[in-house]
Amino acid sequence: MIDRTALKVNQAGIVLTVLLAFLLSALWPALWWALPVLALVMLVGAIEPRAALFRQVYLAVLRPAGLLRPRPVEESPRPHSFAQTLGGVFLLLASLAFALALPIVGWALAWIVLLLAFVNLAFGF
Repeated sequence: MIDRTALKVNQAGIVLTVLLAFLLSALWPALWWALPVLALVMLVGAIEPRAALFRQVYLAVLRPAGLLRPRPVEESPRPHSFAQTLGGVFLLLASLAFALALPIVGWALAWIVLLLAFVNLAFGF
């Protein structure tokens, strides 16, 4: 069983983090550092789902406050774990691109993660 609501919170967290980093980097170019942090958050969550940051926000704040309700479904967590890992790897590569002064490549990789997370969030793929 997996909680689809927890997955949606995770996807929304990824989308919002990358989008805010992109938009705010126009004011503060060093904000790309949010990408390696998000990559680590995603990779930790892929390795140990109970430690996933956005899942913890959902379980500790959003669900107890009654803002969101669980939606458990009988589904394999493997595709979600794979997507989480791949997104984390792409964000690590984006971070490397920024470190090598290749911001266009870095943002392109980050936007791939953002778009795929958004598609999953909006359409449930």
